[in-house]
Formats: sequence, C-alpha cells, structure tokens
Amino acid sequence: MAVVIPFLQCQIERRLKPSIRYWERIPPCQSAPSIPTTLIFHYNKVLSANAKSDLEGFWITRSLDVKKCFTSVEIWSAGLSTQEDEYPLGTCVMFHRTFSYLRQYGVSHWLQYEPDVVPIRKGWLARALFLVEDNPTCGLWWQLGSEPSYDSVTDFLLTSTGTKDVDLHINGNALYCVNSSEFALYRLAVRQMSPPMGCFGDTHLGEFNGLDHALYRLRHSSPWKQSTERFHYKFRLDPFIRNFGSAAFDLQAVRTMYPDTYLIHGKYQTLSRTERIHARLSNRVHLSIEEENKISRLHWQAVGRLPTNSELHLWFKIFLINNEREGVLLKLINRLHHACDFKRPDWTLMQYFDSYSQLAVVSSFLKIRQVMPGPVDVAAVAKHVVIINQFQQYCKLAVKQACKKAKKPVISSTYDSYCLRDPPAHFLRLFDENWQFIGSDEKTLHVRRYGKIYKLKEAVSCREVKMVHGSLNCKSKLISSFISSTPHVRRRLPARDTKSSLFVDKIRVRYPSTNFHLVSNSGSDFIKSHIYFLESGALQRRGTVWTTDFHAGPFAGNQAIFSEINIKIDARIDFGNCVYFKDDSGGSVCANVKGLKVLANNDWNGFGLHPCPAQTRKDFYYAYVDDPEFQQVGAVMCSHPVANCELYMPFDKPIILYLTTRLEFGRNDRHVPWREPWMRRAGSSEAWKAWIDNFMKIAEKEHNVILANNEYDAKYVEYFTGIKPQIIPSWSGPSLTDLGRFDPYLPTKLDILLTPYRTNLEYHAEDIPTDGWPNMDAKPIMNVPLNHPIFDEIDTVEAHSNVEFNIVTMAEAYPRGYSRIEDLREYPLFLFIPYQASVMSFFELYRLGVPMLVPSQKLLLRWMKDHRLLFERVYGDPANILLPKMDLPSPNSFRVEDAKQWIQFYDIYQRQNFPHLLYFDSWSHAIQLTQTTDLASISAKMNQHNRAEFVRISALWQEVFDRTNMRNRNSHRQDPRNLDFESALWRQYRTTVRSDDHNMCKRHGSYKMFSGRSRSNEFLFSEGFSKCSEHQSKLKPPSAYQSNLFDVISGKYLQRCTDTHFDERANRLTCATKHGAAEVANPYACSTLKFTHSDQLLCF
Repeated sequence: MAVVIPFLQCQIERRLKPSIRYWERIPPCQSAPSIPTTLIFHYNKVLSANAKSDLEGFWITRSLDVKKCFTSVEIWSAGLSTQEDEYPLGTCVMFHRTFSYLRQYGVSHWLQYEPDVVPIRKGWLARALFLVEDNPTCGLWWQLGSEPSYDSVTDFLLTSTGTKDVDLHINGNALYCVNSSEFALYRLAVRQMSPPMGCFGDTHLGEFNGLDHALYRLRHSSPWKQSTERFHYKFRLDPFIRNFGSAAFDLQAVRTMYPDTYLIHGKYQTLSRTERIHARLSNRVHLSIEEENKISRLHWQAVGRLPTNSELHLWFKIFLINNEREGVLLKLINRLHHACDFKRPDWTLMQYFDSYSQLAVVSSFLKIRQVMPGPVDVAAVAKHVVIINQFQQYCKLAVKQACKKAKKPVISSTYDSYCLRDPPAHFLRLFDENWQFIGSDEKTLHVRRYGKIYKLKEAVSCREVKMVHGSLNCKSKLISSFISSTPHVRRRLPARDTKSSLFVDKIRVRYPSTNFHLVSNSGSDFIKSHIYFLESGALQRRGTVWTTDFHAGPFAGNQAIFSEINIKIDARIDFGNCVYFKDDSGGSVCANVKGLKVLANNDWNGFGLHPCPAQTRKDFYYAYVDDPEFQQVGAVMCSHPVANCELYMPFDKPIILYLTTRLEFGRNDRHVPWREPWMRRAGSSEAWKAWIDNFMKIAEKEHNVILANNEYDAKYVEYFTGIKPQIIPSWSGPSLTDLGRFDPYLPTKLDILLTPYRTNLEYHAEDIPTDGWPNMDAKPIMNVPLNHPIFDEIDTVEAHSNVEFNIVTMAEAYPRGYSRIEDLREYPLFLFIPYQASVMSFFELYRLGVPMLVPSQKLLLRWMKDHRLLFERVYGDPANILLPKMDLPSPNSFRVEDAKQWIQFYDIYQRQNFPHLLYFDSWSHAIQLTQTTDLASISAKMNQHNRAEFVRISALWQEVFDRTNMRNRNSHRQDPRNLDFESALWRQYRTTVRSDDHNMCKRHGSYKMFSGRSRSNEFLFSEGFSKCSEHQSKLKPPSAYQSNLFDVISGKYLQRCTDTHFDERANRLTCATKHGAAEVANPYACSTLKFTHSDQLLCF
C-alpha cells in the first residue's frame, strides 16, 4: 500500500510540513505494519535538488513513532508542463498517472492524502491497512471515501451534462484499488467523456470539473448510466474519512459523533479569519442560527424591523466584508435605508455599488418594499439618462418603480417619498381579520373597522393595542425583540374547564387561608416605570464577557440581566448541562461546538488543570494570545471553579472572580468524590498556596473584581483571605418582561413539591462518615428521599391534625423531567431542604414566585446533628495561610457546634435578599403554616420583590462592568509586544508559575501542545489555503465584492436571459431563455449565478 501526498511548491512550508508534524501528536500506527507501506511525496513539477534535500532532511528528523509506520519514503516529480499545471487539469493528470506508476511498483492500493487532510485518531494508517486487507482483488470496492458532510453548492446542482440527480461525489481524498482492469476501463471512460484527462465537462461548472466529480458524473450521466449501474457498489462510503470541504466543523464534536472516523478532509480549520471570509463569499451563503439572529438584531436596531430573507443575505455578505464588525454594519443598514433622503450619495455606501442608479433602486426598495429589487427594476431606472442632480433624480425614479408594485393609496401619505403598500408585518401582528389595512408611513398606521378609520402611532414598536375613548393606543411597547434564550420561557395560562370549580373546592380545603382569585398579578406598571432604566442599559456600548466554566449555571443565572444591559456572554462550557442553555443569539454554549482550545473537563481533571497545570496554563496562553475571537473580549469571568482564572492571568483582560461555591474547588477539594482521585496524586496543598497567592494578586489589580453570589461564600473568602467580596445574588430567572407576565397564583396540583432536584436524603446517618462525604459510588440503603427519618414525624402529626400534607419528590412529579422550569408553578407550595450552604436551584425556585417552606436554623441544625445532613458544604480542608482576623471557627469543620456559627450565612436565611419564606420549626408547625397562610399573597409579594431585585441586580452588574472599564477597552489588541508566557505573566502580575510534577505528566501521557506563538486553529497549520490561494492576505476593498453582492441585478448571466422576474414574496428568480425558463430560489444568497451549456442556471 502507498500513501500519496500531492503538493505544490507553495505548500511545502505552509501545509505539507505542518501536516506531517501533526503526525507526532496522532501517529499513523501503534506498531510497524505487517504490510509494506510506502509514503510518497508527489510534486506537481520537477522538484529542485535543494528542495528535495530539504524534504528528505525534514523526514529524517521525524520521530521513530512516525517513521516506523512506513517501509520506505519516496519523492516523485510529476513534471507537469505549463499547460498541464493548472487546476483542475494538473490534479487529474497526477491522479491518473499515479495508478500507472503504482501498478508498475506492484502496489495494490493507495490513499490520496492531500496536505489539508487531518488525522483525528491514532492508528489511522493501521485502519486503512485493515480496510485494504478485506479488498485484495478490488472485489468489494474501487474507491472508498466520503461524500460531502456539509451543506455545499453540490446540493443545488440538479442537472449537468446529463446528470439526473444531486451530485454527492466521493471526495478525491480516499482509498483506491489499483489491481482492477475494470476500474482501469472505467477511468478511461471518464477521460473519454470529458477530455482531457476526465476533468473538463462544462467550463461553467467551476469546482465540479475536478477528478472526483468526473468519477461520479460518469456513472450518473445519461449515455453511461445503464452500462455503469453494475459498478455503483464499487464506490463505497465509509466513515474512515469525512469530507468537510471549506465548511466549518468542530473537531471535538466530530470525534464524539463519528467514533469510526480517523481522517478529516477540510480546509476551514486551516484558514485564517480573512480567508474564511473569502471562502464564504466565494460560495452560496448559508447562515447559522447565531449569524441570522445577529444580523436580524442589528437590522432591528437600525431600522426598527426584522430583515426579509433577501435583505438578510445581502447584509450578511457586507458583514463579512467588514470583518464582522457589528458597529459598522449597524451604520450601513441605517444609511442605506435613508440614502435617498440626501441630495448627494453617501460615499461610504457607494463603495458597495457600481452606479448611482443601483444605489437609488436598492435603497428605495429596501425602504418602501422591504425587499431587494429584481433585475428588471434596476434596468427600468438605469435606462434613463440623467444629467442634472443625478442621484436625486434616480431616487425619484426608483421610488416610482417601487411604488408601481404597491397598492393604490386610499389616503395621502405624510411622507413624500414613501408610498403605501400591502399590510406591513406589524399590522398583521397587531390586528385580526375584523380590521382592514388602509395605509401607513414611517410613524403612523391607518386602519379601518366597521367603516370607521383609526390611526395608530409608533405601530412598529407596539406590542399590544387597546381602544381608549374611541382612539387606538399602544398598550405596551416592544422593549426588545431579542430576549435572550434562557431555560425560562413565557408560560401559558392553564386551560380552565367546567370542573375547575371542583378543584378549587379541593384546594381551598387543603389551604383554607389562601385567597385563590383569578386576577393576574400583573407587573406591567412596574415594567413601564422602569422602561428608562432598561433602555439606558440597552443603549450602553456593547461589551463581551468570556467564560469557560465547567458548569452552565453561573453564566446562565445572570443571562437575562446581561442581555438587558447589553453585555454579551461568550460562554464555552465543557459540562453536560450546556445543552440546555443558549447564548443571547440562540447559539450553543457547549465547548465542543464553540471550539474551546486546550482546556477540557476531561473527567473532572480540568478543575485542577491536571495532570500538568503549568503546561496547561502555557498551552492555553499560546492558544489564545492571538485568537481573534478572544481579542474581542472585554473581560473574563470565572465561577466554577473560580481558581481556573489562573489561566487568564497572562492576558491583559479584566478578571471577574464570581464565587458560586467554595474557593478551594479545583485546588484542595479532597472530599469531593469525583475529584478525590486527582487529589491523591496531586500536590493539593502547594496548589492551594499558589492559588491563594494568585487570588490576592488578582484582587489587588485595578479593574479586576471579586464577587460572590451568596453570603456564605463571601464570608468564606473573607475567612481565608481577609477580602470581602461584593455580593450579587444570581438572578436565575426570566427577563423582566416575562417575569411581569407570570400567571396569577393558580396552582393545578394539590400536593407539596420537595425541592431541589438533589437533596442527598438518599443516605442514612450510618452511610455518612463523621468527617467526610459518603461513598456515592455505592448504592445507598435508602434510595427514596421521602423514606428518610426526618419525615417520620409527619404521619403522627397528620393523624392528629386531620389535615392532608402530601409531599411529592421531583422524580415522582416529573419522571421524564420537565421541559421548562415554569412547569413547577403548577404546585401550590415548595418544600426546600438544602444539601449545602448555597445552591443555584434555590435562586431558580425563588424566582418562580411559588411560596416555599424551609426549615428554621434550629431545625436544620438538629437534622445536621442527628442525620449528618449538609455534608456537601465542605469541599476540602485547606490551610488558613494568611490567618485574617475573624471570630469564627473553620467553615470546613464537620462539627455541628462549628456549623452553628456559619448557618446564618446560608442562602435560605438571607431575609433581605429572599423575603417571604415560610420557616418552620417542626412538621406540626409546617402543617399549621399551610392552614394559616395566604399563599396567594405570599406569591404576589415574592413576585413583586423579584421584579425589584431584577433592577437592583442589573444596577449592581452595571457598576461592576463600569469598574472593569471593559466597554471602553481596546479589545482588538492583546499586547503590542510579542511576549512569551513567562514574560506576559510577570508583566501583568509580577509572578511566576509553579513547575509541574514531570513524573505525573509522563505517567498520564501529557505532551506539549503548543510551542511559541499560537495559531488560530488546533492543527498548528500556518494561515492559507491547501492549494496556492489566489486570495490576498488582506481583505479587498468593498468595491471588489460587487459581484458577490449584486450578481442578481447586474451579473453576466443576464446576457442569456430574454426576460427576468424576481418574486420577492417567494424569493425566487426566474430567467427566460431561448430554451425555456430557469429558476433559482433565494438568489441573493448566491455568490455567482452561472448558466451551463444546457441553460441550467446554477447558484454558486
């Protein structure tokens, strides 16, 4: 077998050598193969003696783990002539000649391995040899590889030179069988079908002229299809290699989703940011949900409405051209919509257009029709010869052209350049079928009902309409059209049926003092009174906070507030619960999707940066010091664990330490069972000392902030460091708008819900040691929480009181889980028994506004003494190094006498932050509270407090971000100097990093992932395309991209059209030719529109 690597001169340093170096990390084999295997470097021309010597020397320096995988190494020169050495002819010549050469050498199979192929699993060559051994005579397959694993231009090729179906070719990077005369005849037929060398079919097809497309096209084209049908199975798809082309992909996600994939062919990870923009502009545009939401949000901010599909694709292209700068796009959208309001054209806009008439037509159509124009519309205006006041005249003509498609106005428009049209989207949103649309301008909507005409001002931003004294008024405004995606969604009012009164009778018996009414506890007045606060926060300069916690709860807990004050969270969470949360654009926050580099949870060792913390910190620095996404970040926030902010000390970024659990987590946490294996082998006391030293240095630096979301952890930090963190409780609730719409207190269940989801009540006191946690790997004797002895008293009390007091666990209530946390509001009362001092679920439950029974301090201490509850409050036993003066015992003592002095700081006893909780001293007291408390009144008070708390917490976070100065920092530059890790760390904090235990690093197979300055991708490749790129290293001026932007209205394809029509509603372009009509859907997503020889219009 042979592995053949075709390459060009320009690829030697930029692609070939980095690709081979990567084999050091992912070796081709574990042991020397039993089958002779040759590595062949196949050069397109004649390789010079110096270049050949350099390549040979490079291979000699490779490690034995790599070199042992190949019996021999050869360097071939294809010697292509000047005429042959062009794409795709050159690649086809080299491909077909390879079969001839290998057959002479007696090689039975070969793997084409271009420099942009990347291995993702060790032993990829061994896997290839295994596949080859099953196919000695080519009986099973001729070509084994991958069809496109991406949404590419091939999806839109319907017919080409007789092709009847979608082109799902196998990529050229594949395994091939040499010893088959039938395959040789097949390749000959390919060359005869599209000479020379089977590459040139239809010159208009561009990328479809490659050798791999030609192999596919033969067996699917009309003249050959019947004779080649018996060979279809010879072209076999196999997960061994996957083809991603130029599409983006996440390496970790691919590894997880495709366990049998060893190689990836993909250019995107090897491209620089600039080249990724070029790649996307050179193909049909496909927006991700995140990108679509981002452009939509900017469009709404600019002109007060969401973009149509054609607008969306236009603005996304301009967004890419401008290096994805949101502020630039925001201004351009606004300027284009108002371009005709000025006498002269905006020269900032003109660089995107090739004529005054084109700018005038596009601007007028976007403003009046809210769609992009078609070719006929542009031609109708451009045909006029205008000499004086050219731009203004073209604008008038463009307005007339746009208004031709509008309905005839019934009343005069108050805006002279804005004609009346079909009902706008906000009319359809606000009014039902009883209302008739008359007309509108920028400010006023005119409607008719039962013969009477009404006006509604500022209709675009109106959420609900009401009639007041015969006039239409806006009942509530749209505060934001882009409420952040959180687990909290708007709850629908439960349906009421004829039996609802019977349920009311039952629930009134169960809770006799509660006033169950059907009036909504509306928060609309509160929202209106705080509209200016929210608006001022939303108008603040955009800031981005970066977090790489190992739990989604800390960032998600404040996501709704951050969204309101215009703070973007760039979260990359490596923990299972990341799938339940989205960022403020609706995108994933999971690390495997977002592309977190170096850092990983890795079975909990990431909490301590194990096994080699120092090397991990260095690797992380080199991975992100030049990372373009990280350079946009204004501040870094760490919570879970907070100690991992040591990773960010070398960077010139403000650090926010937001403690949501113990300070030592990840450094000295031996009691945590899933961390204990690492604690046995790591120097926890040294790690704790180093962390305390770094903590103090972080706290001393200007613009850094130390916070805690609870009183207990704030006091805990003060105990060990003397520093008093500012307390900002986690919000963990919906947006203020959704909170104000919470339904009235109308539970649909009778029982009491035991919370949180985890209580640790599965363990007897005998199962729990006196100075640690129980063995959580062993099945506890008692696995039902309600069987715990603390509930034994209930049955006796209930028998004497003649009162039903039924408790259900979360597992009983929601055996399949709940889809949204608002589902829990169907219960009239929560019983909250904490399993440690502060838990995120308490914040979430309190924000629901459901009354909550909680044990008093006296009762909880009794349970702790008798049943050893709340063992989980202690993570480790770190030394109190700094010995600050505090009159408190150790918080990590398991003695109840010591815990008694710390219990006052538990979340459930912070009455100022969480008022209206129902404290009970015994179960009889708890039952009495259900009979004497108006739960509806308690719920209303909790909701009122929550609304006030939203504003208070928002203001606190606003102050924090102001202190970090993150909104005004120059986030586009990390450091003007090329500092190495040690120098950067010293410059920022005047400290060094503790050396690793090299024996542990070696034992766990740690390796140095980065050396020197990092690259912007995981593969350590230099910037550039896999083939010599024709793109420049810098972005072209916008005018150079006019064909990408406006090919629909001015492309060369129009020369073959006798008539064109763009249906803006269907978003479809129709072009009539001599041979019929050709159609393209969503044409503004196309980079280029081209005709084939058979008059098929293709979208590229």
